[in-house]
Amino acid sequence: MTTFTSEELQDLTADLCVIAEQAGQIHRKNFEEKSFDVEYKEDDSPVTTSDYEAHHFMRKKLARLTPDIPIISEENETQPDISNAPVFWTFDPLDSTKNFVEGKQDFFVKAALIENGKPILGVINAPMLDTTYFAWRGGPAFKQEKDAPLEVLQTRQLQPGDKAIILNHDRYSLRPAFQAAVNALSARGIALDIVNSEKPGGCLDYMYVAEGIADIYINCGHAESLTGGNGMSWDYAADLIILECAGGHAEQILSGEAPCFLPPDDNMNAMIGYSCKQALKPV
Repeated sequence: MTTFTSEELQDLTADLCVIAEQAGQIHRKNFEEKSFDVEYKEDDSPVTTSDYEAHHFMRKKLARLTPDIPIISEENETQPDISNAPVFWTFDPLDSTKNFVEGKQDFFVKAALIENGKPILGVINAPMLDTTYFAWRGGPAFKQEKDAPLEVLQTRQLQPGDKAIILNHDRYSLRPAFQAAVNALSARGIALDIVNSEKPGGCLDYMYVAEGIADIYINCGHAESLTGGNGMSWDYAADLIILECAGGHAEQILSGEAPCFLPPDDNMNAMIGYSCKQALKPV
């Protein structure tokens, strides 16, 4: 039983697009003016004053938009207890902070609404591309570029004889975790043609599948166990609802089960996103 109608989700998504785009402009200004400071967390990952500025902005806006819905953020000092809350927000005010610090333009604002562990709407803003991806459950997935017509996203639908394009073989093939993922899929009866590989620029991996640029993205992280160590709800919830609404699928590599974002601050297991069932060939 859903808490929201499709119309309510559409309205919330429109509001969230505005919030994410405004947060993205905070980053764009700070990035272009190089007006930010950097510190490092316990895991040695960077966090900047731009992260915190966007975090406080988005948290305030979301609290006003839906006062009764708890808010999870990567930059919360403590996360709220959502054990009795079927619905919560999760967001990353600055995804790919390392790129931001290094002067690379591939950084994003990500936010999603989660219901019973599953994303029901999501938004990704790429400030330096003037581009926003968004979707809500029951609707299509969209890509909005500045001064361009709204684009409906659709994954590739492979025909007999077509070879699936694997997004990240070139980048990840030397990682032990990548080979562990390939082996785990093989053990489940799924073979991958890892010769056919696409390597577009940027870090919009799941979005490249949603747009029809590639068919498979192996999100294996660095853990050879394929458990944990692969980002949190705020890293991937928006990606997966957009991929799903574009006609794609995502599942945990070891179990084949759909990803679950509970608890929201637990590390995700390794996942695979794919365009259509035909992309996964039987062994």
